[in-house]
Amino acid sequence: MLSAKDVVAKVARLQTKYAKRDQRMRDVLSVRQGDIARVYPSMFSEDYPKPLVANFIDVAAKDLAEAMAPLPSFNCSATNMVSDSARKAADTRTRIAGHYISASELQIQMYQGADWFNTYGMLPAIVEMDYDSNNPKIRLLNPFGVYPEIDRFNRTISLTQIVQTDAESLAAQYPEFYTQIVGNNYTQGSPLLSLVRYHDKDQDLIFLPERQNLVLANTPNPTGRCLASVAVRPSIDGEARGQFDDVLAVQLARARFAVLQIQAAEK
Repeated sequence: MLSAKDVVAKVARLQTKYAKRDQRMRDVLSVRQGDIARVYPSMFSEDYPKPLVANFIDVAAKDLAEAMAPLPSFNCSATNMVSDSARKAADTRTRIAGHYISASELQIQMYQGADWFNTYGMLPAIVEMDYDSNNPKIRLLNPFGVYPEIDRFNRTISLTQIVQTDAESLAAQYPEFYTQIVGNNYTQGSPLLSLVRYHDKDQDLIFLPERQNLVLANTPNPTGRCLASVAVRPSIDGEARGQFDDVLAVQLARARFAVLQIQAAEK
């Protein structure tokens, strides 16, 4: 079982390995947020710091996500459909699967999940235990800052997620660690903290590297298998590539041309 220090070392290796992927994700996120000047700063001026055309990448991503989001039907079949007991068992499994999907609100999550899948080229998911209802819950994760380890059989060995958040919001989620998270010298506008979540077949570990690897939660995994899975869009080199990675320059050209048209009209 890895300690927080071991996970920090693994995170450093994974971030180095996926540096190019992270940069692509950061660029497309900035463009979708309307901050294309952060990706191409030399193409904009103080007079025109923002693009003057519609963000067609964001519009296309939302339309495509709405078309992909609806879930298929889930039906469990029996090997011998002639037997009444086999059919009843298959119907029972179908109702159980339907309950897990409904309780997880997977259909609602899929609208955001389909958007993530098209934008970043991958979609991680994890199964968690809801101790209030005593049911497993399927949760889709934002791929930005997620580093999976996949074996040669395409099975997820571990999943590391890094979430940037401010100390006040994090302390509200973990009030029992309020003093350790916020500290005595915390002021508004302090740097963001990195919340690291590491999941494998042995444990589910959540800690803060900036707070001397403060462990917020460490739950053993009684199943003995990693309860995370990652769907990756097919690509020529096997890396996660989003649907819009290659059209960022097109959005830039449209925005730049609009600025040149206005400047020409002024002259």
